[in-house]
Amino acid sequence: MISSDELRDFVYPGERLPILDAQRGIRKPAALSAALSIRTVYRPEGAARPYEDAEGADGLIRYEWRGDDPEHPENRALRSAMTQGLPLSWFFGVGPGVYKPIFPVHLLWEEPQDQQFVLSVGDDLADLRQSDSPTEAYLRRTSPVRRNGVSTNPSSARR
Repeated sequence: MISSDELRDFVYPGERLPILDAQRGIRKPAALSAALSIRTVYRPEGAARPYEDAEGADGLIRYEWRGDDPEHPENRALRSAMTQGLPLSWFFGVGPGVYKPIFPVHLLWEEPQDQQFVLSVGDDLADLRQSDSPTEAYLRRTSPVRRNGVSTNPSSARR
């Protein structure tokens, strides 16, 4: 586990490089061409998250856009990571200011009608991209997804 303070005070190599933004769920440092990390905040019992990242019927995680503008800079940063095939770090909140780091996370495709991205955890499905292929559709429905012990079910996120 890692604290939000440690993520904001990260140093690489010899320079401060925050991996997590203080208020945003998507981190894209100015020097990079794509997003570096995403975050799902901790949800205490009875509280709601600002964004409801959740598992889809196909077993893959849905990560919601920032707002509803597809051209918001943070949504573009995620899209850039997706098109470049770059892995992201996902920081999943397990307590106030405490996160479980998950790496690698890959954005597989975007569902603009639902204002979200589809992601896989680990390298199992990293090369699977949405297409009209019946084979790929079958694999998306039947392939086991490794989640590194992470569930978007709020009751299982409590420690």
